[in-house]
Amino acid sequence: MNLAVRPWIVAVILGLLALSPSMAQTGMNPEEVKEYEDFKAKAEKGDVGAQMKLGFLYANGIGVTRDGSKSLMWYLRAAEQGNADAQNIVGVLYADGHHEAPLDFQKAILWWRRAAAQGHPWASYHLAQRFIKGEGVEKDDEQALLWYRKSADYGNLEAQYYLARCYALGQGVAKDLSRAASWYRKCAEQGNTHGNYAETTRTKAQYFLARCYADGEGVEKDPAQAVFWYRKAAERGDESSQYLLARCYVDGEGVAKDPVQAVFWYRKAAELGHGTSQFFLAFCYADGEGVAKDPVQAVFWYRSAAERGHETAQYFLARCYADGEGVAKDPVQAVFWYRKAAEQGDADAQHNLGVCYFKGEGVAKDFVQAVSWYRKAAERGVAASQTSLGYCYANGLGVAKDEIEAYAYWNLAGITNELARQFLAISEEKMSPDARLLGQQRTKQLQKEIEGRLESLEDLRKAAERESLRKGS
Repeated sequence: MNLAVRPWIVAVILGLLALSPSMAQTGMNPEEVKEYEDFKAKAEKGDVGAQMKLGFLYANGIGVTRDGSKSLMWYLRAAEQGNADAQNIVGVLYADGHHEAPLDFQKAILWWRRAAAQGHPWASYHLAQRFIKGEGVEKDDEQALLWYRKSADYGNLEAQYYLARCYALGQGVAKDLSRAASWYRKCAEQGNTHGNYAETTRTKAQYFLARCYADGEGVEKDPAQAVFWYRKAAERGDESSQYLLARCYVDGEGVAKDPVQAVFWYRKAAELGHGTSQFFLAFCYADGEGVAKDPVQAVFWYRSAAERGHETAQYFLARCYADGEGVAKDPVQAVFWYRKAAEQGDADAQHNLGVCYFKGEGVAKDFVQAVSWYRKAAERGVAASQTSLGYCYANGLGVAKDEIEAYAYWNLAGITNELARQFLAISEEKMSPDARLLGQQRTKQLQKEIEGRLESLEDLRKAAERESLRKGS
């Protein structure tokens, strides 16, 4: 049965225990059979409570043989008498195709509308979900919002969460981060939850409320409140909250800096399979931050993250194989992991893969492939690749010899790279004034091309992360 009816089920179970403890057992004795028959007679005479309980008994095989058709029959009888709980359940059965009910979204909508008209919170929630998905009705975000709001006003935490998401995303309503934060809070503070399904929703609301406070979206920025709500969700096992709580301890945002606590929360999330937490936990072991330095453990967690596709972890795992840190030195494995990261766009891995091809380390020497990977990294702003690419152009290695391109790449890299400046100084002595002018013009053109490729926020974020890790390493 759909988890959304669990609050009602709890009440029914309590009612069953009060009515007849023996009915909760399969295989009834004669006295129990008589008691059951008396109970059934009430249902047949129109007692809604008895009809509801019979529906539940047949649905779950409690005291009787499980029988979906009889369960549906009794729920329908109660629903036809106007019982809102029964109407909601019948809607769920038709929507899920359970208990011998044919899958029929239109019938589900019909029964949910009847229950919602009586103020049933779950029926209103189910209607909202159908309008969001376009099941049994035409997809309509505004109608979904209307029913989410009705259900949320009745205290339904699922509806409160999804209503918050609608306001956060501007779905069916103008984007309103303040209202989103308000509904996240209502859901996050809910104490009336039943079962893991509802608890999971409340946990998600706590996570998003923490994000609101961390980013100052819809509320005044408050790192301490962000930590408070991250912790709530983290303690319930939310891996994203565990990761971000660890970051708070690393950066001292909303809480005192504490590398040991950072490692604690990284580990919690890492053990749940959170790739970025696995990477940072590896980094802690590699540097001895918040935990004893342990290159072997660093490799273990780099590998865990790398196998989940974390590109920076793939790059650092490759470096471990290249340097023999925490694992036997293995140039072939280094190339394997450099390639994995490089193909995902990690610029440092692209440069190092270029180096491997240039030197023939872990792979056959191939200047054309070296130039290809140097170029990819150079276009992402890696000065070392720009320098190496300039060298290839200057010497005709893997590419046609071109002193203008060599000059331009060295001139570009020379802002931060000493070797590029040395190459540039040597080349300027040999070039004519016209050639130098062309080189300078080409430099500006390259600069614009690179800046154009690094415009996206994601590229800028990755570039900043790489620089931070490079400094840390």
